[in-house]
Amino acid sequence: MSEFFHFGAGAALAPDPLACLDPVMEARGVALSAPAFHSAVKVAFFAAGAPFYDEVSRALWESLPEQFQRLASDFLSQYAPVSAKMSALDVGCGTGMSAELVLRTRFGAFVKQVDLLDPSQEMLDICGTRDSLRAIRHRPIRGEMRDLPPRYHYDMIIAGCVLQHVPDLPEFLRQVSLRQKPGGIFLHAQDPNSDALNDYERLGRVERLARSLRIRPSTLLKRLSAVGPWSRRRGRAVQFDRINEQLIQAGVIESAMTEAEIRMIADLPAHDGRGVSLRQLETLMPDYELVSARSYAFFGELVSDLPPAYRSQERALISERAMNGGQIAGIWIKRARA
Repeated sequence: MSEFFHFGAGAALAPDPLACLDPVMEARGVALSAPAFHSAVKVAFFAAGAPFYDEVSRALWESLPEQFQRLASDFLSQYAPVSAKMSALDVGCGTGMSAELVLRTRFGAFVKQVDLLDPSQEMLDICGTRDSLRAIRHRPIRGEMRDLPPRYHYDMIIAGCVLQHVPDLPEFLRQVSLRQKPGGIFLHAQDPNSDALNDYERLGRVERLARSLRIRPSTLLKRLSAVGPWSRRRGRAVQFDRINEQLIQAGVIESAMTEAEIRMIADLPAHDGRGVSLRQLETLMPDYELVSARSYAFFGELVSDLPPAYRSQERALISERAMNGGQIAGIWIKRARA
């Protein structure tokens, strides 16, 4: 892997986020490459957590439907559906949350087939239990984007809670483009908003809520990470023991990692606080046009986790289309060739 990769606002290049794995790999006797080790730990992390994923992601289930509905309406108010029988791909589908949320929007009348792509078989097994997915043609696929046959193309590609955890974002977005024809739709959601990382108003809101909760602002800023919800679930240590056991049995590590090490790896590259920049995505996706973007989590929490006094303020900022929230979502259309 290159020493540098493209990520974050305000800089063309940023340090390789996987470089921080070197001390852990040396200490735990890892013989794999850094990308392979990173992937193995994340697969084990989400495999161990699959039975509890929806439980610890309750805030997502309660807060994200509004964002998906708004993005779908924004798109369909400007463009007709790609076809009356759209095919969709949910990348890093997890338990199928993003696919289900799309089916609940106005797109649901047009999506007739969904491919569910995830490296965790345990997550894919849960997808198959969802009534919303069983009601249409669906196909679970274990793997990553690069593993898909070249002939697989999609009218819509969905990436929920994914982009901030992709080490090589340019290559991932290149794969997205390869899988779509002009008119194809790319929808992403629940990405840390890099463009508002140091926004004065945003940081002031987070500090205000933190004071009212009597916690540190940094605590709020970490809660929306991939492993953040696990911090608030009792019995989580059992899951980390299971992760170590699986990795040792597979020969990935020789000795058990600490919970902190596993959490750090599972959160890469979001742990460095850079997040995802819409401005940079426009550079990395020259074949696409941004149709609509929505921001939310203006106080560092999703609306369902906010105290009642803050919820009306959050909803007002969402309705006003303020763009300096902690999270960002967007919907894109692939341009016709010149």
